[in-house]
Amino acid sequence: FISLAKLECKNDEIICYPKNGLGNILSCLVSSAVMAEEENREFQVYWNAILPSWRDLFVSPKLNLITKLPLKACYIGMMPDVKGHWTRLPLLKTRGKYLTKEYQASDFIYFDHFNTVDIPEHIPVIVSTISDFKLLDMENDLFKERKLAFYNKLVPVKYVRDRVERIYTRRFTSKTIGLHFRSTDALVINGKRIPPAYKYFVEEMQKELLKDPEVNFYVSADQIHAYKFFKSKFKERVFFYGGHDFNEQGEVVRDTIKSQKDALVDIFLLSKTHKIIGTLNSSFGKIASEIGNIPIKHVFHQ
Repeated sequence: FISLAKLECKNDEIICYPKNGLGNILSCLVSSAVMAEEENREFQVYWNAILPSWRDLFVSPKLNLITKLPLKACYIGMMPDVKGHWTRLPLLKTRGKYLTKEYQASDFIYFDHFNTVDIPEHIPVIVSTISDFKLLDMENDLFKERKLAFYNKLVPVKYVRDRVERIYTRRFTSKTIGLHFRSTDALVINGKRIPPAYKYFVEEMQKELLKDPEVNFYVSADQIHAYKFFKSKFKERVFFYGGHDFNEQGEVVRDTIKSQKDALVDIFLLSKTHKIIGTLNSSFGKIASEIGNIPIKHVFHQ
């Protein structure tokens, strides 16, 4: 979805306007930062007031945070249409370079191209996506390298660092595998919501145990039922953070400053495993794999 705001324009910044959950926020942030670097534009971040502040979550890097959006800009993003469906990020052309959304499924990457749009120079570009995107002529390896350089600058607040260090020191081994199960990130096919299925995660875990009986699993999930399920199935082979708050429905609370810090604990602990078994339609595990520069196997839904 691309639109032009109606009022006046000033410069040609790349402005990241992150939304939704932590995985979506970091996806938008890192892709925008890489784009700004490649395009030699100033990188700014408009941090939505309903989110915890950047400083609540990270000590560094120091972002150029702004409190107002420019009066005129080119807008790049995924926005709900009148029926509540998400429109996809188009293939964009900016300064002669093409931009594309990156999709990941299982062990392969493919690109979905839609339409092209010329973005003029000397106009701010506001980016508000919920997934990766990159310049089409940028090699995948270079894109990965640039993203990793950004992630290497991330230093979370002490609350997060202390908990990550404590759990990593006590429970992790060189054979620890991460598992991210996100029940709310369902696929929608022909109007039918298809949630991730436990059995496919169990199959992947069993395969890993057959290859090496000494592996253990760090589990990150969004429901207390999932934690109990994997613990009952794999006993001492499974461990998890344990610091999350849950609502009356047994879902992990996600809308407080503490809950966002706890989500960061999960992301950084997943990043310290040597591989991740992840939910196909979720960016959370993917971000963790990128931070740790480790492989992720996306588990297909039923």
